[in-house]
Amino acid sequence: MNKILIIDDSPLQQKLAGIYLSKENYTVINASTGREGLEMAVSEQPDLIILDVEMPEMDGIETLKLLKSNPVISGIDVLMCSSVKKEEVINEALSLGAKGYLNKPHGFKNFNASIKGILAGIR
Repeated sequence: MNKILIIDDSPLQQKLAGIYLSKENYTVINASTGREGLEMAVSEQPDLIILDVEMPEMDGIETLKLLKSNPVISGIDVLMCSSVKKEEVINEALSLGAKGYLNKPHGFKNFNASIKGILAGIR
C-alpha cells in the first residue's frame, strides 16, 4: 500500500483528499505547514507528496526547494495541487522537480490519474 503525505494548510482540503485517497487504498498522512511536511517526509518516507502552493510561513515552492535539496527526501515524488494558476509558478514547480501540477478545484478523476501515473513510475 502506497503512503501519501498531504501538505496543505486547509483542513478541508486535507480531509477531502484523505477520504478519497483512503477509499483508493492509500495510507494518508497530513501536515499543515511546509516545515511540518518536511519533518514528516523525513520520518515517514512517503511514496508521494501532494503539496499546496499557497501556505503561510513557507509556501509550497520554498518547501519543494528544501525537499529537493535534502538527500534523505529528494527522491520522493511531488504532485503540486493549488488554486494558483500563474504559468511562472507552474513552470518553477516543474523545473524544481515536481512530477505534476493540478489546479484546484480538480476532479477526482484527474487527481487519481495523476497520482497513479506518478506512482507507476516508482513501482
